[in-house]
Amino acid sequence: MADKGDLKGIFQFDKETVRAMCRMGGVTRFEDLVAYTSLNRPGPLGMKMQERYIQRKRGREQYSLHPLVFPILDKTYGVLTYQEQIMRILNVVGEIPLKDCEAVRKAISAKKIEGFIKYKEMFLANGQRNLQVKEEDLLSLWNQIEAFAEYGFNKSHAAAYALLAYYTAYLKAHFPAE
Repeated sequence: MADKGDLKGIFQFDKETVRAMCRMGGVTRFEDLVAYTSLNRPGPLGMKMQERYIQRKRGREQYSLHPLVFPILDKTYGVLTYQEQIMRILNVVGEIPLKDCEAVRKAISAKKIEGFIKYKEMFLANGQRNLQVKEEDLLSLWNQIEAFAEYGFNKSHAAAYALLAYYTAYLKAHFPAE
């Protein structure tokens, strides 16, 4: 059902944007449902993160991950998908203390960019040193982080939504009249 986009009436998967993700990317594991529901938010959609996720999942786009970010982004094909990933990237790459990363996460979930913009310079300076990349490459990563201020999910929220979607899809498949 999911691969065909036959998800009308399914919790959080009723909109065409997320049904298209399922058709184009396929659903081969529960984690795909979790990722799709998280990527179907204004911040990730605005940066077209769902397209990158799908292209990489299907093996159509090559990518590599720095050893520092590999454990953070590997399961989402190198695509920032959840608030927790942002916190870890800020901490590991930008050397921003975890307590401040939590403040950033809260600012992101409240759509308050002013709550985390003050960390940009620290992130760029430390990130260049830690990843050994050009400032423009790191700025691209920062822009993805900033996009989450347009609203991005934490993983537990996305997982709960995906579980409800799974249940409603099961009911639609096995008890369509009800």
